[in-house]
Amino acid sequence: MLTNKVALDKTTLDTAPSLRYIEVMATGHDVVDVRAASEKGMVVTNIPSYSTSSIAQGAIAFLLELANNVGNHNQTVNDGK
Repeated sequence: MLTNKVALDKTTLDTAPSLRYIEVMATGHDVVDVRAASEKGMVVTNIPSYSTSSIAQGAIAFLLELANNVGNHNQTVNDGK
């Protein structure tokens, strides 16, 4: 199963006896009852470095925007002023 932001508690996992693999398409796995999954022989994985570079890139871009007002300058040029 590939999932994200869907709670998979013991009761829910009990309804899927043939499920063997759960991939949480995010950095954490707190939405899955990992202990219950493990007891049922289910493997639970996640994406630990999901979007790490894009988060850093976005943070720097926002800082540069705040410091230099690049978006406003860009709009002024596009408006022909």
